[in-house]
Amino acid sequence: MTAYPASNLRSLFRYNYRVLIGHTYWLLVIPIAVSQLITAWHMAMASSFRPYIGAQIAELVAPLLAAFLSAHILGNEYRSHIGPVIISKPLHIGKIVFFRLLAIYLFVALLVGVTMSVICFGVNAFDIRQAALAGIPSTIYLSLLSMTFAAIFRHPMIGFLLAAFLWTLDLLLGFSFHPLLSLQGLAARWEDHPLKLFFWPNKIALLLASAILYGLHRRVMLTLAETENRKRGIRRAGWVFLFLFLYIYSGAVGKMIYGLRHKGSLPASDIIWFRKEFRIYEPVPVAWLFGKAFAYYIGYLPPWVKTTEETGGFIGENKEHLAQLQWIVENAPGSIWADSSLYLLATLKRLHDEEGRSFVPDFKQLVQDYPDSPFAPLGLEDLGKNAAQNNDPETARWAFDKILSDYPVSRSVLSAARFTVEDMMGQGKPLEAARAAQTGEKAAGPYEKPGWIMQAAELLKSAGDTGQARSEYARARQSARDALALLKSRKFEGTPLQETTLRDSLRKIEQEAEKAMGESGS
Repeated sequence: MTAYPASNLRSLFRYNYRVLIGHTYWLLVIPIAVSQLITAWHMAMASSFRPYIGAQIAELVAPLLAAFLSAHILGNEYRSHIGPVIISKPLHIGKIVFFRLLAIYLFVALLVGVTMSVICFGVNAFDIRQAALAGIPSTIYLSLLSMTFAAIFRHPMIGFLLAAFLWTLDLLLGFSFHPLLSLQGLAARWEDHPLKLFFWPNKIALLLASAILYGLHRRVMLTLAETENRKRGIRRAGWVFLFLFLYIYSGAVGKMIYGLRHKGSLPASDIIWFRKEFRIYEPVPVAWLFGKAFAYYIGYLPPWVKTTEETGGFIGENKEHLAQLQWIVENAPGSIWADSSLYLLATLKRLHDEEGRSFVPDFKQLVQDYPDSPFAPLGLEDLGKNAAQNNDPETARWAFDKILSDYPVSRSVLSAARFTVEDMMGQGKPLEAARAAQTGEKAAGPYEKPGWIMQAAELLKSAGDTGQARSEYARARQSARDALALLKSRKFEGTPLQETTLRDSLRKIEQEAEKAMGESGS
């Protein structure tokens, strides 16, 4: 590798700076003005500032400024139509681009660094170091995207407008639009976004995409000596459409992988999550790219098809969606969406026909045809609850007993254990009720566990097993103390009122267990 004297490097840097800026000083004025406006705005709105906004400055503002400048990295050469001259220069075009990119990154780092420092130390403190590091992949990606498409079209503004278009989608639609290539991964993490687990895959994907774009830009540079023609223009338009297709589809693929890995346990419910995450792409029919069964499962309909209801509800409560789900159950039983569709179909029927109970065969078919599905215990739980409410104890016992025997580690065990405890107590069988409470304890979370242990202790005491009851009281007291310590050390995911209620409940269990131990000891 050729070594250049320091004076030559400085001369080369100054030369590229003059070529890059030339007489177009607005390339400096616009970024400076934007950074100053952002600083002034956040100082004026200090009371509403949140830490994730600091991350957005690094992950959204810096990339946009860098994209604007990098689009013009060879702007003078494009306007002068001197591509053959650039290629024939003794200094490789790659080194010219590298030095100009370095100048852009240093300039953007200075502007955004000043803005972030003023906000961090003058408005509201946040982790400025973490925000700055998180902004690096986002800045490199968007700047190289802008630079590459500016080179493809040999026009700075086309490259910048494409980058600005994706930046706007990211800003308006948020992290959910493309969790792998979104610019604001840290902001989503600090904002506690449901897809915050994508933070590291997001940053790695941005760096990999940046490497691909940089390699593509080097190849495009070799075509600068070629003359313009209609065929080349069509090819450029094809590059844009291909990129936009891959951008949207890859984001949907990332969410699809996440959804399948957490099947049966997605926030709110699977259908609500999938409908929300894929509705963001409408009217583009992205759902159909994953097959007819998936599009039918989430109830996707083309914009020109009117539903029987205005919105179809959160889970698609309209006749068209019911027909789509029925089609999957009857015509695609081997689809990965068949069990999800059958569970949703039964759920929709239950919502509209609780007394008629036309949904019972669907829930039973779900358990019979798809016993390994995560929806099987959920279907049994819904069936058991409905049977209990409609005075059908035999069906309820069958459903809940099957949960306890076949799905002992599912969350549905809690409902099954709760019903069994009440059922056994009603039959005058406290020992069997205590065993059911101990089963519920095994499936309970750290905040629910003390209540189950305490209930088992009370049932054992009523059955006359004082020795075992005392042991359970001791466990209930310790479990309540552990839960209180956990509540104190970890952020509670709920409202302050819920947290206070939980704390009071745990303290009551601790006190009652202590009192019961004293009484049994005396």
